[in-house]
Amino acid sequence: MLLFPSQWVELLPVLEKTYGANKCYMFQNNVFPKDVVLPPPPFAKAAPSQELWKNVSGVNILDHLYQEPLTPELQYIQFKIIVNPRAVFSTSVHGVLKSQKGCVWVNRSIARMYHTRDKRLPELQPSQLLYDDRLLSYSAPLVETVNAVLRENGLLPAQDKL
Repeated sequence: MLLFPSQWVELLPVLEKTYGANKCYMFQNNVFPKDVVLPPPPFAKAAPSQELWKNVSGVNILDHLYQEPLTPELQYIQFKIIVNPRAVFSTSVHGVLKSQKGCVWVNRSIARMYHTRDKRLPELQPSQLLYDDRLLSYSAPLVETVNAVLRENGLLPAQDKL
């Protein structure tokens, strides 16, 4: 079983080793509906409570752990890519049109794209969503970094004023 890299700097070497260098790496879009906040299963790790963020606008992605299932017709649309610009000759808004060595789909067991947004499949009931707590394994460094950026921008009080 492949394991997720824990940091961005670890991802590219894994992709190059797995798929080859100078490729276009494509990531499936995994939709986590922003209007669905369900309690995690009893065995799950709790997401950190962020009382500090209550007056900050936006969506706390750590509160959204249920994703829409990937359907065959939606599985390979609305994706994101990582490319080596020296290996790409032509692009469009929707991806790479021509590259040196082609594009590959990255296996979800290596990395995936999380997209907290409006539902793509509004007909789905909450019971049809899939629990995915992988993001929680990144919660400690994510919360620390978000807090630092919010402090730097004056949206949270300085740490010494807490």
